[in-house]
Amino acid sequence: MNKDNDHMKVSRAVAYDNLETVEKYLEEMAGKGWMLKNVAGATQFNFEKCEPKKLRFAVEIFSEGSIYDTYTIESNQEYIEYCQKAGWNFICSSGKLDYFYTEDDNAPEIETDPAMKLKAIEKAQFTLKILFPLIFIGMGAFNLGIQLTNGLNALEASVFHFSAAMLWVFVGGLYVVMLITYLLWRAKARAAVAKGDRIPPNKANLSFKGGYTLLAVFGITQTVIMLVVGFKYDEKEVLTIPIIWVFIILMIIAGNALARFAEREKFSRGAYKLISIIMIPVISSIVLIGVIFTVVMIAGSNTGSEQRMDAKDMEVFGDSDVFVRREGSDTHWGHFLLSYDRYSLTAYDEEAAEGLEENGIMTIDEENGIITLDAGITQSWEFDIYKPKIRTIYERLMDEARKGTYRMLSISFDFDNAVHVPEYENGGLLTVLNDKGNYEDGLQKYLIYDESTIICLSCNEDLSAEQMKVIEKSFIQ
Repeated sequence: MNKDNDHMKVSRAVAYDNLETVEKYLEEMAGKGWMLKNVAGATQFNFEKCEPKKLRFAVEIFSEGSIYDTYTIESNQEYIEYCQKAGWNFICSSGKLDYFYTEDDNAPEIETDPAMKLKAIEKAQFTLKILFPLIFIGMGAFNLGIQLTNGLNALEASVFHFSAAMLWVFVGGLYVVMLITYLLWRAKARAAVAKGDRIPPNKANLSFKGGYTLLAVFGITQTVIMLVVGFKYDEKEVLTIPIIWVFIILMIIAGNALARFAEREKFSRGAYKLISIIMIPVISSIVLIGVIFTVVMIAGSNTGSEQRMDAKDMEVFGDSDVFVRREGSDTHWGHFLLSYDRYSLTAYDEEAAEGLEENGIMTIDEENGIITLDAGITQSWEFDIYKPKIRTIYERLMDEARKGTYRMLSISFDFDNAVHVPEYENGGLLTVLNDKGNYEDGLQKYLIYDESTIICLSCNEDLSAEQMKVIEKSFIQ
């Protein structure tokens, strides 16, 4: 609220299915000595100081109007003149709404047919109370469906994915409540009209202050919790969460500012609609997607697997004429409720590698085990390492592996054809499916696990018990 001695500005939500509340509010303000001058941007009520007086107000829906009308259109002028002849004084128009007042207690109601009035309300509310909720509920259900069917493991592993899912739960839940409460009110209003009674107000509408308070509380709470948890688990991608909330705030501010500017400059209905529906959201969304993509790329650019072998342990995976190095494609998905890492080793034929180095094609750093070009490969090992922090997640991962259930970050292993690695009995299984064609030629799958860790290894050679023990030492113990 912005107030001086003679003027006052009040931000207030206006719902077509609760206009009686607005009328009573304006009557109370007039009784306190504040007369409505105009309504800017549909939500900013501008008052002028006056003598306290008892007035009746009427807020009517002009069915031919549009929320994008920034001035009184010609067809609305005829309607206004009709109301004035009935004893009502015109104050202002704001979108589809016309504001009137009268000092005559005996002046007839402007809209005397409840059925016509309800029809106008339902038409005006269709986009906001039915279409938008259905769109956002559908989007939320679609995104959550993907998470729950294909990406549940990713959701458990990543604070970023988990927080994004919670945002969709909030948005979807909010619109579900909005849709249900409106449909219940509509049924009640239709029943009242059928009996010849007045249309009841929809008291379930959030106030302007209440709506923004709910949004602020959830946004701040989610942002603080996700940032603390995200940085604790070294997931800098959670920086996108406050960026999204800042974007939402800026969109609200831009929408309100645009509405007032359009009214002041008398934009045409088409121009205002084009800017508010197409240009601002589209351009802003492109910028937002670009910013989020950049943040995610920067945050993940230096993120590698936290599960590694030291140089001495790596020696059991290569002969004297083979140079083993750490693969550059190591990834660390996260370790929120489920820690998931992918770690790779690649063996190079040393003679082939030296030839490439002499020709300037390959750079070899023997001390750190880094080669910049994949060439001369003779052997490779790729580890998918799962460390669930909740027992139920561990059991589900193993159950999905046995059933062959596909999810993002799922374990791909055939238990039906698995056998134990000779001389290694600590939870190590081997499966080779070349005859069935389920795996690539020469590719073998190993599963090494204990009560808290599961490792799925893909490689192109038979592993010995000694190598299995090194894996156990490096990633499990």
